[in-house]
Amino acid sequence: MVICGEAGHGIQTVKVLLTHYLKEHDPYDRLAAFEQAVQTEKLPLGIFYKHPGKETFEEGIKAYEVDKRPIIERISDRQRLAQLIKAKR
Repeated sequence: MVICGEAGHGIQTVKVLLTHYLKEHDPYDRLAAFEQAVQTEKLPLGIFYKHPGKETFEEGIKAYEVDKRPIIERISDRQRLAQLIKAKR
């Protein structure tokens, strides 16, 4: 799929296509999730389907056992993080 057409319009095109959230639906309803996923006019964002009985991605990562916040929200010293990343390049 080509998202960008003319030069200089790529970012705007991506914003227009991706700023559409999923319609209200039961995330455990596989058919409703599929109907959302095959939309072509705009690309919906959000949780399409949750498989009953299976853990989510975050539930399978030990870093989320104690603190449920996204990791990026836990980083208080962004300058130190930037230095660490730069040192590893």
